Amino acid sequence: MRTINVSRFRKSVMVYAIILLVIADLFLVMALIPDIFNGYSIYPFILNFDRLRSQLACFMIPISIGIIISAALLWKVEHAIHPIIVVALLAANMIACCARFTGLGLATREQASIQFGTHIYNVIATEQYAGPGDARWITLYECDGNNFLCRIITHKYVLSTDATLIPDPAAHTVTLAINGEAVYVHQVK
Repeated sequence: MRTINVSRFRKSVMVYAIILLVIADLFLVMALIPDIFNGYSIYPFILNFDRLRSQLACFMIPISIGIIISAALLWKVEHAIHPIIVVALLAANMIACCARFTGLGLATREQASIQFGTHIYNVIATEQYAGPGDARWITLYECDGNNFLCRIITHKYVLSTDATLIPDPAAHTVTLAINGEAVYVHQVK
């Protein structure tokens, strides 16, 4: 059996726990302050927020805790796992789990996307399944040409998330239609 330096093991595990805690805090901040980047958001993060958060909370952190404890027991360095490390990992897990306060079941998906001029316009439909008060909303984003940085144009609570985007090059507008009915017209600059 290989000998391991307890101090090095403890430092490595502590750094790893802090990194996970910082990532979980980022999810919490993004959930509480979605407008953190002065009106802009990172589109791939918006689209995959709940999936990434649940992978962190339900997969990465619990498995990390198991691996760290197993390694400590295997290498006989039980005293290397400081209670602060366990508390940091459990806190990261709780923060990642609580990063969405809007409901139990949340589904986010891209409904429509078009390129108009130098921008890409995206419609994201979000549905919350939390009992009789299910909520659905549509968000229209205007993104850069790389579809990376986006800003919210409008946010509508709706009965249906069947949304389309209708470009009008002559009028320089993009119309958001829900169930075929125009609900918002955006003037492209």
